[in-house]
Amino acid sequence: MAQYRLLKHKDYEISAERLPPSTRRKALWAQVLLGTRGRTPSVKGTTGLNAHWRRTPVQGNHYYMWWIPRSEVRLDTNGYGNGTHDDPNAPRQDQTILVHSIRHHDETDDPIDFGALTDYEEVAIGSLDPRYAEQTAVSTQVQQAYLALATVMGLPGSGKTISLLYLARDLAKRGDLQHILYITYTNRLKRAAQEFLQAQGEELASKVRVATLGEIEAQLTKLSSYHEPFGDLTRFENFVKTQSNSVLGPWRRYPQTLYTEIRAHLLGKTFPTAYPLPTSRAKELIPFQDGFNGKAYAKSRGLEIETAELACRLAERAQSAHFFQDQQAAFQAIQRLLKGRSPGWLAELDALVIDEVQDLTLVQIAMLGTMVQERRRRRADAPFAFVVAGDESQIVQPSGFDWGVTKDVLSDHLGLHPQDFEFSYQRRSPRNLAQLIDHSWELYTNLPKQLRPSGRRRAFLYDTVGQNATDEGNGEIFLCAPMELPDPQQRQPDNNWQALLDELTAKPGRVIVDLSEELKNALSVHLPTDEESKQQRSEAIFLPREIKGLERTTVILYGLNALYAHAMDLCHRDNYSDTIPRFEARRLFDEIRVALSRSTDRLVILEATDAPILEALNLEEIPNVRPIRWNTLIETLQTEELSALEVIQGYLEEVDDFFERGMWEQGYRRNRRAHELALLEEDEALRREAEEQYITGHVSEAAALIADQQWQPAFKVNQRAATLARKYGYPEFIDDVELQTSELVGAIAVEVEQRLAKAFDQIIQNR
Repeated sequence: MAQYRLLKHKDYEISAERLPPSTRRKALWAQVLLGTRGRTPSVKGTTGLNAHWRRTPVQGNHYYMWWIPRSEVRLDTNGYGNGTHDDPNAPRQDQTILVHSIRHHDETDDPIDFGALTDYEEVAIGSLDPRYAEQTAVSTQVQQAYLALATVMGLPGSGKTISLLYLARDLAKRGDLQHILYITYTNRLKRAAQEFLQAQGEELASKVRVATLGEIEAQLTKLSSYHEPFGDLTRFENFVKTQSNSVLGPWRRYPQTLYTEIRAHLLGKTFPTAYPLPTSRAKELIPFQDGFNGKAYAKSRGLEIETAELACRLAERAQSAHFFQDQQAAFQAIQRLLKGRSPGWLAELDALVIDEVQDLTLVQIAMLGTMVQERRRRRADAPFAFVVAGDESQIVQPSGFDWGVTKDVLSDHLGLHPQDFEFSYQRRSPRNLAQLIDHSWELYTNLPKQLRPSGRRRAFLYDTVGQNATDEGNGEIFLCAPMELPDPQQRQPDNNWQALLDELTAKPGRVIVDLSEELKNALSVHLPTDEESKQQRSEAIFLPREIKGLERTTVILYGLNALYAHAMDLCHRDNYSDTIPRFEARRLFDEIRVALSRSTDRLVILEATDAPILEALNLEEIPNVRPIRWNTLIETLQTEELSALEVIQGYLEEVDDFFERGMWEQGYRRNRRAHELALLEEDEALRREAEEQYITGHVSEAAALIADQQWQPAFKVNQRAATLARKYGYPEFIDDVELQTSELVGAIAVEVEQRLAKAFDQIIQNR
């Protein structure tokens, strides 16, 4: 994505100087996002004389930073505002953003004085630093050590990623560090990091390489190991259904827990024989001994030997069916590194920065530690920084993450104990929703101590917007009794649920999180079965594992109390020697915490006011919790005012989420709605952004199909991208598409050659 030029009004600081430091820092981060992405995640529109101006919230719904794309500014012949649009295709105009001031909500309708272009001064994105003291301390203290090992711990929304991005930038500024590797988990996080670093300047960006963990595994082993988060789970559940009861044993009732155990606690903790296990953790880690070590696995997880052996045999079968390739790749990478076989770039590495470490299994973390050890062996006298950040309570992939074991493994590789940084302030979620997330930690107390998250409970510190927590901007929680689903045998239309789905998909930022995992199928009996209706349900209803990593303004939880009741039943079964049900309960509590943490403004819990889960979450201690009727909920959604600009930008944000998860059709539908609205609003900046996103979505889909070796569909989508680039007039994308076409042709040629060679060998053998 192209970088954006940022111009700030000369009087901006006057509007900001009396505001709290937290408000000013949020405004600074908003400016960084404008310079890197051209938009902020949350934005409000304007009407009347202020039409086309954007407002980014920087203190709840009280204060907003006002900005506008250069292409939307109306200028008179002297360069002053309120004239006419100049040429929308002028060079860089669509990539220039003007930041005016921070204004109170009460000033929204007051005409804004744009002034003249000469009133604005260019701001270098690299000069903006929105960090708080605890975030800056990471960079300061890491750079003081010749050999640094540091961990950054914090709950969701505490600012870990911002801290790491600026750390990478600061390391790149040093003259003695030339090669920094920044690893994150998903392609979207990778792109966000790349955009941030590119905005810091070409010289700095050239020193930092951003990659996903899957890409690094592939470079070390030549194995393709990347999968979408939980991309294998549905296929794995189908695989489990093909296995007999004698093969599955007690695991047959808990396929998702079996998936978690194999990935996180068996494959994810099995190490090559030559790997030196930390002596302090010998009981928890598993050496590979001509196969999976059932006894060691049973001991580490408190399982019966027979049950553990079943899991080991299932793991072998699953790997033969090409599951868990990322774990196999990490295992093989450690083997290669221990033999001194590593790519040339590893010897040149000066720093390694890891974000979202909680999504890595221990064998993947050990692979990173072994990389650092190999680098130090090859350049023992050179400085090095190794920093990892994560949150034990928010895991996208089942990883079995544990800060204690992680620190011990990394300490063994570097020969020193890590310096710990802990972030406690909530920088993202509204106060009341953050407090609810805090309360959900108590659910883990129903589990045996060894199955709880190992880190101590860390409560948020948070600021209250306005006079008290009931003021707007602190987050709303509604309790609404769900409508009963009609009898499936009657197959009668359900207007109540259809009305809710209609409102959820009518505007962006709204979603149902289905903790029962049955709602979509249950509704399909009573709602229209045409493709349009099916797409609507797929856009509005997410499973907990699908919503991980996403945020929505309004989140509606379905099936929360039933899931809690099931988890509690698993916790308190009479047969306490049966550990697997408690594994399942831990997984369910994790899902509940994820579901509760996805809203940025309004959370609706579809439960009666006397549901036991509400008492377990201590809801009575949280301000601004209110009951609401079903019809009133729908009316609230109907009357929620969103400007066209808010709708367009909301759609564009959701499209990024859909594309990240390979939900191409849903993403294209949302994108086309955004594009149509942008045309109606005559907003050139948003029109171009929607067109660029549509093209890059097709390029990404083609890349995914190429990775799956689906050559014909990949070529079709690739050519569609080329057609779109020409239609909309984006020559820079045509080059990307043609490069992908060449890659596709080359991959097909390699496969054809391999098939011909195989066929030829078969002919020779048959003679």
